[in-house]
Amino acid sequence: MSVSVIGYKEEKDRSGAIYNYPFSIFHYPLIPRFVSWGIQLLGFGMMKRTFFAILSILFLNGSVFAQSPYEMSSRNEYILLGSGLGLSALAYSLDSKVQPLTANDLAALDRNNIIGFDRSASYNYSYLSAAFSDLLLYTVAVSPALLYLSPDVRKDAAQYTMMMAEMMMFTYSVTTIVKGAVQRIRPYAYNSSAPDDLRIEPDSRKSFFSGHASFTFASAMFLSETFSAYNPGSEYKGYVRAGALLLAATTSYLRYASGKHFPTDILTGAVVGSAIGYYVPQLHKKETETQVTYTPFAIQVMVPF
Repeated sequence: MSVSVIGYKEEKDRSGAIYNYPFSIFHYPLIPRFVSWGIQLLGFGMMKRTFFAILSILFLNGSVFAQSPYEMSSRNEYILLGSGLGLSALAYSLDSKVQPLTANDLAALDRNNIIGFDRSASYNYSYLSAAFSDLLLYTVAVSPALLYLSPDVRKDAAQYTMMMAEMMMFTYSVTTIVKGAVQRIRPYAYNSSAPDDLRIEPDSRKSFFSGHASFTFASAMFLSETFSAYNPGSEYKGYVRAGALLLAATTSYLRYASGKHFPTDILTGAVVGSAIGYYVPQLHKKETETQVTYTPFAIQVMVPF
């Protein structure tokens, strides 16, 4: 939700053809920009703290506490972190090559070319929905840190922080690689009510798939799985899972309402994020030990949990 005044300037391409490019003379969001800046700074600070946490953990001994449901192997952690950093570098490279749209690109957009399931998103644009989706994104993304309130998790802080960092790294890199490779145009670019300076930004080519959906569902699934592992007998496991997934779903809906994503972008992001959030803890779970004792009358199998 904003007020914009758009101007146009003429430019020639290499062939000598003349094009009119829109540029913003005046743009005033009805929601102050400092709200969005504050959200972005919060996210930057979180990523910076996570980065230094990773560096510290790399030099810690891989001791595992007896009550921990997870274990940390130095070899496995270096493999995961190495592959994650490699994917992150590829993601950065692809992301930096995304170019803005031109006036001709906008003029060529036709919502009739969008599949029927996705087409309704091209009529959406809401700055308010986008701002609230950003707020929910960072809220859900840091929600796994709430488990540090548990003494058991604090004793297992090195392992837990490492898993959380890996979840974030793989979610970011996979999402950004696909965005840079596919370069699907966002729904609001089809909507003339959206500011033209927004419609031509390079970010307008990053619709598939939704990073907000992948990050929130990854964090929600990660929180649900780790809470259940540390609290296997808790009656609140279902509530934690339902609440976390509800916040992720709400964030995803706001991305649709804001015109940032098509439904297929959101569904794909939810599936990818959920898979990462589920499998990262599973890769670190301790294997269940089985003991078999023989008696004169029967074979007794004891499986400790």
